[in-house]
Parts: sequence; C-alpha cells; structure tokens
Amino acid sequence: MIDSRAPAARHALALALGCVLLTGLGMIAGVGSASAQQAPAISLPGAAAPGFSAGSPALSLPGTTPQNGATADAPASLVTPAPPAGATPSIAPPTPAEAGLVPVPALTTATPVVLELFTAEGCASCLAADANLGDWAGRRSVLVLTYHVDYWDYIGWRDMKADPAFAQRQLGYVTAFGRNMVYTPQLIIGGSDESLGTDRDRLAVILSNSRYIAGMAPLRLLRDAQGRVFADLPMASLSKPATVWLVSYRRKVETDILAGENAGHHVSAVNVVRAVRQIGQWAGDAERLPVPVDRQAGGDIPADAMAVIANQSEYGPVIAATAVAFDSLH
Repeated sequence: MIDSRAPAARHALALALGCVLLTGLGMIAGVGSASAQQAPAISLPGAAAPGFSAGSPALSLPGTTPQNGATADAPASLVTPAPPAGATPSIAPPTPAEAGLVPVPALTTATPVVLELFTAEGCASCLAADANLGDWAGRRSVLVLTYHVDYWDYIGWRDMKADPAFAQRQLGYVTAFGRNMVYTPQLIIGGSDESLGTDRDRLAVILSNSRYIAGMAPLRLLRDAQGRVFADLPMASLSKPATVWLVSYRRKVETDILAGENAGHHVSAVNVVRAVRQIGQWAGDAERLPVPVDRQAGGDIPADAMAVIANQSEYGPVIAATAVAFDSLH
C-alpha cells in the first residue's frame, strides 16, 4: 500500500516545476503499478535503455545537465511556398475521375496551431494544465491534443487514459530538441517549442505569434462514396520528408480520481488521445494518402474524432494538420 501523502517539499517542487522526470538519449522511467516491480524502459530505436530503480522519481545520465526552462526556436521556414513568393500552397481540386470525393467538415482551420500536452492524472500539477488547455480546445485555429503518460502510475493512481506509446512520442520530441528531460505537464507547441502547461500567460503570447503557422501547408480530409477517407496533401517544397501521423482521440472524458496526489478530484478532460500511429510519408508531392479510420481505438474509452498531423522528419515541426469528428464521416 502506498501512502499518497507526499512530504511538503515534494509537493512544493511539483507545483513549481511540474512533475519532473529526467531521461537521457532514449530512456524514460515508467512504473506501471504501486509495487516495486521494475517496468521496461521506453527507448528510441537504436538507443540503449539501461535499467533503473523503480523507487526513484527521476533519472539522469552522468555528464548531462538538464536544461530547465529552455525553449527551442522554430526554423524560420518549414514549407517553402510555390511561386509567387509568399503564396500559400494550393490544394488541387478533384479531377473528373475523382468527382465522388467530397471534403469532410473539419474541426479546425486549414492551418491550426497544434498544442500537444503530456499530462497524467497522478501528477499534482497537471490538473491546472488540463484546465488551461481546455480553455483553448474549442477554437478552430487551435488543435489541442492531450496525451496521458504512465510513468507516474507508481505513486498511487493508475491513469486509465495512459499508453506507453504516448510517452514514446513525448520522448521523440524531447530528443529532437536535443534535450535530456521530459516532465509533466509538458506542452509541445507546433512540434518546435515547449512550455510548462500551467503557464497561461505564456500560452496566450505563443498563440498570438503567427510563426507557428507561417510555414504550414493547408490540409483537408476527403471521403468517397464507399466511406474511404484520404488526406489531401498539397504540393509543397519540403526541406525534409514529413512523417504523417493519425491521432485518434475522444473529445471529452469525465473521471473521478480516487487515489494518489489528486484523490477526490473530478476531472473533465478534453481531446484525450486514445491511439497514435504512422500512416505514411510525404515528400512534398501532391497526393491523397489513405487514412485508416479506427472507430474502436481506445478500447473502454473509444475515440470519437481523429487528427492527421505531418511532422517534418519524424518529430520535427508540424507542417500540416487537421481534425474531424467521426460522426462527420457518414
């Protein structure tokens, strides 16, 4: 049995900096239960994942220095528009043979700012971040996605929304930034910057800055008479090929937290990610990429919407994104 009442000093640190977990070049600590059993480490392909003590809330590699509070500047231009200079890449209309394709009504604008929050129900400072992002989730100019990670499950509450794949995505971003630290609540902005998820003022400033969408290409989804869905990728000059991701999520999930640091709280979470998978590569040619719709994603908490996101390289800046509700696919 774990006593969920942490010392005052640990609570003060958690509230000031978020629940922090150090990692080095491809490994984060995840303990799936309150027992002392060691869970497998999560690593990037080709990276060694040394063991660790399940009783330690933080990890670091010898010779590395955490860069707390640092941010990564986004490249000035991610997608080079086709002539004339400054023009936005256009989406080609369907050919006569494709006349049966119709646009799917989107939940976002053609170039939304993508906000990816990595959070956990067992993290004392995460509920404020969840509320902060929830205030922006209804805006079409913003695509909010919340990924619940499992590496805080050992402190007294198992987050049923968590999946190891989500911690892997967080690690992918951090590694691409050249950092050696992940934490919750960590907010990734446009795949190119990061912030503490509880910082409301900084988020407002970030969203007033057009640089996160200046290099994005417009993206829409199409469906045919058989119900098949396609991502309509435009012609664009990319400095690197992009990885296209399908993110299935549920727009609202209610939870009563019964144990751990947030015991007694009722949480209303928005845009909770239930599954994430790669569905293709995009080299900048105009193409229509098949999108496999998985209405069963998420198991007991099934998805009811999906986003398609293109990251430069694999975990680089977001260069295209859109989202639709499943009920708009009929």
